[in-house]
Amino acid sequence: MYLGFKKSRAAMIAIIVFSVILCVLVWIRDRELEVYIPILASAFLLAIGYLTGRLVANLVATSETTRALGLLHMELDPQAFIDKYKSVPDRVPEKSRDRIIAGFYLADGYDALGDFTAALDALRRPSDDRKNDDALMGTYYSSLIRSELGLSDFENAEKHLALLDRLTIQTPKKDLTAHLRANHNLYSALLAVMKGEVIDTAALKKAFEKTEYEMRRLELLNVFALNDKNRGAVNSEKESLNLLAEHGGKTRYAEAARKRLESLN
Repeated sequence: MYLGFKKSRAAMIAIIVFSVILCVLVWIRDRELEVYIPILASAFLLAIGYLTGRLVANLVATSETTRALGLLHMELDPQAFIDKYKSVPDRVPEKSRDRIIAGFYLADGYDALGDFTAALDALRRPSDDRKNDDALMGTYYSSLIRSELGLSDFENAEKHLALLDRLTIQTPKKDLTAHLRANHNLYSALLAVMKGEVIDTAALKKAFEKTEYEMRRLELLNVFALNDKNRGAVNSEKESLNLLAEHGGKTRYAEAARKRLESLN
């Protein structure tokens, strides 16, 4: 991710330039010695400079990513996040894992804004050599399903839910299994209520009480509201809608909840 931000690239360039300056000074100082001595010293300085530059650039990029994600997940302002982050993925090497992850982050922003086509465009399917990276593939399928549901593409969403379910079963990592299972349960429920079905939300309500992530709470509230709409429970639906409108920030959830509340009043 070290190439993704102007600040991280500037930090790396500054350190490399400083290393080059040191090399020049070494050549000036050692000009009367055997030529291999300044050559070895220069090679060592440039290697140290490059590695240090990469390290510092990664630290800066991590800080900038955290700050950008705060706009999305803490301030619930997807447009502000997109404005800051939309150019980052294209700056990261195309085939790197970081490039794929940056695409996931950007897709999250577009999804929270309600631009599902842009969310799909931001996603990059992991290459075949990463098919055993369960965490990466699980995140990819989860993001893909969410965007497909946003577009009411139920056929593809069902197909990818099956793949996510298979991945959930095969991964040996317990924490990852729990995370992917939670995603599968959520998006399976969302698919059902979007198709007009009435579901049992008891397990999802337990998940709602336990989750610390505001965006996940909004996703769950959205399922509750749709399910109440399907079963004609107007008062219960209003409770979920009011929470979405109050705590949804500038996301699509708050806007949709306010519109629905207007139609109910």
